[in-house]
Amino acid sequence: MRIVACDDDVSELEELKQQLQEIGRKYQLLLDIRTFTEGEQCCEYLCLNSADIVFMDIYLKRGVCAAFAPAQA
Repeated sequence: MRIVACDDDVSELEELKQQLQEIGRKYQLLLDIRTFTEGEQCCEYLCLNSADIVFMDIYLKRGVCAAFAPAQA
């Protein structure tokens, strides 16, 4: 299972990653966890790769809105 997590708070990101790893061990799940501290990097990754679950901080200092906005014609 591919999981992507994005949070500009590194301690929160690490806590989430540890919790996910514990769940993976408990239920014998093979987890591929990718973490990002900037929304733009996360969006770039997701444009090229798929994910089963995405955890996204809604209060990123550098937001992701521009990456999801449609291109202007």
